[in-house]
Amino acid sequence: AMGALRKVSLFTLWYVANVVYNDTNKTLLRGLRLPLTMASLQLGIGLLFIVPLWLSGLRAPPRLRPAQLRSLLVPALVHAAGQMVTVASLGTGSLGFVNAVKSAEPLSTAALGAFLFGDLLPWQVNACLLPICAGVALASSADLHAFNYECFVFAMLSNLFFSLRGVLTKRVLAASTPATALGPSNLLAVVTALAFLMTIPLALAVEGPTLEIEWTRALSTGKQPGLALLLHLLLSGASFHLYNEASFAALGLVHPLTHAVGNAAKRPLLVLYSVARGGATMRGTTVAGSGTAVGGLIMYALAKQLYDGPGKKGKSE
Repeated sequence: AMGALRKVSLFTLWYVANVVYNDTNKTLLRGLRLPLTMASLQLGIGLLFIVPLWLSGLRAPPRLRPAQLRSLLVPALVHAAGQMVTVASLGTGSLGFVNAVKSAEPLSTAALGAFLFGDLLPWQVNACLLPICAGVALASSADLHAFNYECFVFAMLSNLFFSLRGVLTKRVLAASTPATALGPSNLLAVVTALAFLMTIPLALAVEGPTLEIEWTRALSTGKQPGLALLLHLLLSGASFHLYNEASFAALGLVHPLTHAVGNAAKRPLLVLYSVARGGATMRGTTVAGSGTAVGGLIMYALAKQLYDGPGKKGKSE
């Protein structure tokens, strides 16, 4: 019972922090056309939470040998790439369009897990992914205005990178020992620090020459004063780190595919929030899509218990 309560609490925190992140991110991108810089700074802001915990002793720092640290370079690179293309997708398309495309993430997670590591759940479980993905896409379509090819490419790349990150980091967690102190939170911390170091040079190379111009232009619109922009940036970074903390902790408790399904399930909530915040009327597609996705989630939970539950060969949570 306590294990189930912990999972529910982590998924709830993940969803709430993610809504805040998407909202502040979209607000920033409307005025500040520096998606790569923002993506990198959001990674860096997470270190403001991580390093004090290590220095104060409230969280034991990881104890990694050079070879172990090198083994995290690929997950960190994938995390960095996923963060950059996600911010880019939000900067080029609507929230609904992004979430409609990203509804396919469970499918890419299932495919990558099976192709790279032979980790394939029973077909009855995988079949339940279809109504989940279809329902999320339908619910998100209420915010679609026109097909945006650039946004589509960025969002599809986000699916690929974050699916791969989930599969890779789950294997790191499974192989870690108490001696390394590399639990979900410290794994995220190390991956975040490495990703920040990887993204800063790229952001400066691509957007460095226009940083001052874009900042001045954002202030000249009068929509947000400089202090408000900075506060929004800090909030976006803080909520980004918080939702990833909850996400990584949840990944430590469930199968990567279950994690991807949970990630997809939050997308109708983001669309519902954007509709409520904008004062728009709820469309029938949003209600129908959300209901389809919820039905798919129930089917997924039941199928996983029946076909991949206790006593089943190859059981994985």
